[in-house]
Amino acid sequence: MTSGAGRTDVGRVRSNNEDAVLAVPEQGLYAVIDGMGGLAAGEVAAEHALRAFRAVPSAAGVSSRKALVAAFEDARARILRDGEAHPERREMGAVATAVRLDDEGLGFTLAHAGDTRAWLVSAAGVRLLTVDHVEQVGEGKPRVSRDLGRRHLPPQWVDATHVRGARGDLLVLASDGLHDAVPADELERTFTKLRAEKVTPDGAAGRLVALALLHGGPDNI
Repeated sequence: MTSGAGRTDVGRVRSNNEDAVLAVPEQGLYAVIDGMGGLAAGEVAAEHALRAFRAVPSAAGVSSRKALVAAFEDARARILRDGEAHPERREMGAVATAVRLDDEGLGFTLAHAGDTRAWLVSAAGVRLLTVDHVEQVGEGKPRVSRDLGRRHLPPQWVDATHVRGARGDLLVLASDGLHDAVPADELERTFTKLRAEKVTPDGAAGRLVALALLHGGPDNI
C-alpha cells in the first residue's frame, strides 16, 4: 500500500505562486512543477504542465517511461503554443520532476527536466535521484539549461529512469524553494526523521514547507 500528498506555498517574499504540485495517490502519479518567467506568466506555464501530467494514462501495462516523457513533450508544446499566441508570455517556461509508481508497487519511474529534485529516503540513507540541468553564467545562481518553455533542446532532453523501492521508503519531490532555502545536511536529517517517525505524507509535506518558511521562504515552495 502506498500513499502520498502534496503542498505548495507562495513563501515569504514572492507575491504570486508559480509552483504547482500534482498528487494522485490512486494512480501513483506525482509531480512538482516550478514555473519560470515572473511577469511573463510562470504560473501559466506551470498550469499547462500540470494539465499535461494529469493526462498521464493510469491503465496497467502502459509504459510509464513513455507516458511521462510524452507528458513532458505535451507540456512543452502547450507552453510554446501559448507563447506564440500571446507574445507577452513568450519567455515563460517551467521545470518539473514527475513519478509514476509501478502497478505492483515495487518501484517507480522518474522523469525530470530542470532543477526541481527528487530524493529517495530508505534504510540505507538519503539518495538524490536527479541531476540539476543548469549552467553557470557569470556570478550568482546557475541558470536552468533545460526547461519546458525552451524552443531548442537536445533530442533526449527529459531524463527518465526506473528506481527500485522497498516497503517503508519515503520519496520526496520539491522545487528549489525548498532545496535552495534549506542546507543539504539539514534537509537530509529532516527526511531521515520523517521516515523514522512514519509521518503521514501530508504531515511530511507540511513540515517541509514550514522548514523552508523558517529559513526565510525566499521563493515559492
